[in-house]
Amino acid sequence: MTADTTQKRSMELLREAGGLRRVAFYVTIVTILALMTAFLGDTLAFIFTAWTVSEPGVHHLHDLALVTILWTVVFGLLVQLYEPERRVAGIQQAVLVNIVITGSNFLTGFIFPSALILGGLLLVDFALHPAGWDVLRVRTAGSVSPVLVGLVVLAGIPFTIYAADQYALQASGDVHAQLDHYADMVTYSLLVLLLGLLASVKPVGWRIPLWSAAGFVGVLGVTSILHPALASSAGPIWGGLAIIWAAGLIVAGEVSHRRSGDTLTELS
Repeated sequence: MTADTTQKRSMELLREAGGLRRVAFYVTIVTILALMTAFLGDTLAFIFTAWTVSEPGVHHLHDLALVTILWTVVFGLLVQLYEPERRVAGIQQAVLVNIVITGSNFLTGFIFPSALILGGLLLVDFALHPAGWDVLRVRTAGSVSPVLVGLVVLAGIPFTIYAADQYALQASGDVHAQLDHYADMVTYSLLVLLLGLLASVKPVGWRIPLWSAAGFVGVLGVTSILHPALASSAGPIWGGLAIIWAAGLIVAGEVSHRRSGDTLTELS
């Protein structure tokens, strides 16, 4: 066998391995999404039905927060189904949320076998990502946006105060504390800032965490305005400011995206 033949055969094997890896990547994503639908179908649907409830239950806002977190994972995975190399931030977002939630569950003692299974599959999918080693980096697709960083730092002030208040309420022993709902809102606040920072450094596909961070804040803001008496509500004033901030984050991100003209920052 000549050197040229050996080299060609090696290249063919590499292409075949890459093709199998991509297939395994997609199969794993579909499996995760199918299991999430099976385990959490009714819960996921709440993001659509919650806004039609005229008299919400006492856990309405907390349930919405949980569903928003879950949809952040779903969103990050769904966008991987088309040209995943251009949307690396989506899988980074999903893994980031999974790590934070898993850590929170271990700290509070609320550990669910189904969550561990899904988390394990998500890590497998992360390792199979077609972007290869680049998926391990928060690779900058453009210059870091000082405007986005500034908006995240600005949000960090009220959200730190809010998280501290929720942490204090966790010691109250009421029905929400017994279910660790206040602790969940601390995690929710942390994820807002982490997703915002991830978008600010502009990894490939950075508009995915940008819209997710805005969605987190928007859900809290709208719910706080509609139902100010609910536990963990920020109230109508802070709820309104939250909506303004979320809109400002999206506008700033979209302006930055159009100015940069970077084709690797597509949302979809």
